[in-house]
Amino acid sequence: MLENFSGYWEDLAGDKNGRHELVKLIVERVYMDEDALLKMTRNPNYHLVLGHNAKGPTDLRWTHH
Repeated sequence: MLENFSGYWEDLAGDKNGRHELVKLIVERVYMDEDALLKMTRNPNYHLVLGHNAKGPTDLRWTHH
């Protein structure tokens, strides 16, 4: 689903409610302050790793500065 999200999003062009329902599949809650996004909580059915290449290796290497 996440790999093809942009395709699903484009398929729903002009359908505001459809796009809202699509986002609700992934995002449970959004916290805003005026126009600034503070944080989002994901739907527990999805594990998101932002910036991860879906076809790349799954290990993460943390560096401590």
